[in-house]
Amino acid sequence: MSIASIVKSEAGGKNRSRDWYRGTLAKVLQNYQGPEYDDPDNDRDQYGPAEGGELYFFNYIATKPNRLKYYDQFPVTYIINTFPDGFLGANLHYLEPKLRKGVALSLLNSGDGVIVPNKTLHRYYFGGIQGNIMRVPEAEMAEVSLLPTEKFVTSNGVDYPSYRVWRDK
Repeated sequence: MSIASIVKSEAGGKNRSRDWYRGTLAKVLQNYQGPEYDDPDNDRDQYGPAEGGELYFFNYIATKPNRLKYYDQFPVTYIINTFPDGFLGANLHYLEPKLRKGVALSLLNSGDGVIVPNKTLHRYYFGGIQGNIMRVPEAEMAEVSLLPTEKFVTSNGVDYPSYRVWRDK
């Protein structure tokens, strides 16, 4: 059973809040963090807990929020490049759900060249990560990206609607 189907199964066919989906996804992903789920590609850049070429789910508080109109507190981000203090990633939550799956699948087949919409590109600092950063297994990337776990907030912490993010260029 896939990670996304486990989360959906636990929802029991009921409407659940985004908070519920975030918490349930984090709980389920904990079971997929061992070395047996790790991608054997050792040629990727890695600093801290993040490895290039992998998709991660984590809780994030922007370290420089005043520079941003809004940001996602619970990114699902494909890491493109790592740095000693953080990484550059493509956060799939900046795309409306109907586009996420196709972009996630294209990342699996990207080889050395990652092509993603500019609006997904964001710089993350390790100092802003709250709690664990959890890797999503490659086979699960597309389906996990579709779960409603995003939470966009303004620089002063006010909720910002997802649909407005998706309309922004």
